[in-house]
Amino acid sequence: MTELRVCQLCFKASRDFQVIDENSREMLDGLLLKIEYSLNEDYVICESCADSIKTFFKFKSICLYTHDHMTPFIKSTTGMDVDIEEMKENSGTDTISNSDDAICRLCLKRDRCVDLNILNKNFDEDITAKCMPELDINFSSDPKICLSCQTTLINYYQFMTKCLVKQEDTMEHDDRDACLAIKLEEFDIKTEEEDCDRLRCV
Repeated sequence: MTELRVCQLCFKASRDFQVIDENSREMLDGLLLKIEYSLNEDYVICESCADSIKTFFKFKSICLYTHDHMTPFIKSTTGMDVDIEEMKENSGTDTISNSDDAICRLCLKRDRCVDLNILNKNFDEDITAKCMPELDINFSSDPKICLSCQTTLINYYQFMTKCLVKQEDTMEHDDRDACLAIKLEEFDIKTEEEDCDRLRCV
């Protein structure tokens, strides 16, 4: 049976995990999810968190690529923001399927969109800046976000927040290893209780 390990992101005990390798570290750093590494131990993340960081890293990479793509279109001589509509029209890649659609500031696709600034105001903080401080949404006037990017951005923000809270809770303990051991013990106790419940039902 696979050994039981504690995920370094969600801090849940699991037998389905993967060791944090260089590729994983690169993605975690890119997503601003810092982990205190030890030279003497291989840290792991559960499969669920591993899938999440792959999804969010791909999403953030697309957003930053879009941001870099817009840079040459800045009208530096006039100090004006990028006109995304004009940029897409000049590139010849824009296809208007619905007059109510707008161009998403994050992925540059034309789709049903909402106001990105209003989305940020619905939270206690600017979630775009929290997740992607490298990206300046005010690069363009009246930035919009498509529903697909909105869903992924919110999920990324909630995932990041949850991980950071878990890390802070763990760091409050003087002995981090002891804290992780407690997590494993709690998992074993819970498993034993579930086994007993199943036996009673037989």
